[in-house]
Amino acid sequence: MSKNEIRFRVVLPSILLVCLSPSATAARDVTLVKGDKAEVTIYSPLETVSPKGEAKSNPDRARLRASVSDLALYLEKIGGAKIEIVHGKAPARPKTIPILIGDLGAERFGQPEKKSRFKQGYRLVISSKAIALIGESDEATSYAIYELLDRLGCRWFMPSDMGEVIPSMQTIRLPQTDVSMIPPMLYRKIWYADANYIRRNRLGG
Repeated sequence: MSKNEIRFRVVLPSILLVCLSPSATAARDVTLVKGDKAEVTIYSPLETVSPKGEAKSNPDRARLRASVSDLALYLEKIGGAKIEIVHGKAPARPKTIPILIGDLGAERFGQPEKKSRFKQGYRLVISSKAIALIGESDEATSYAIYELLDRLGCRWFMPSDMGEVIPSMQTIRLPQTDVSMIPPMLYRKIWYADANYIRRNRLGG
């Protein structure tokens, strides 16, 4: 065995240990909240307040507005920092990582790669520059929002606050990813649920 072969066998395990170490993994994560400081800002194409009658005239649009509000609400519940919602596009040089909702995310990253017959495909992009929650429709964009919250451990096991299980974290972080999904079933419904439970558990179709 040559000296070069010995050196290679000794150095390679060290390289692997560095690549797999927690610090190396954390470097690839994206921080949303640290301590009591928000590291993200939500940018939505919709204003937070629904026009009168929208829940009946355009329920999917009303659903997306409520989902965006939920995103800010539950990130604050998890990490303790208030998350700002801005109506409109993110600035060219944002001070925090932008969370881009719907069309704003699609303009930057593109539409979901997986398509659904009834426009239920959605895409979740988490990068160090921006987070995007994109759907083929307003309803599908709502699914992307709750996919992110699901990855943080948020659960709604039954209607009302009694069924809500929300984790608590001093630092909220997620690994970088870019994934497109469609629901495994076209139609998802249970015999009884209020609007909040339906929305947060991605029921519908």
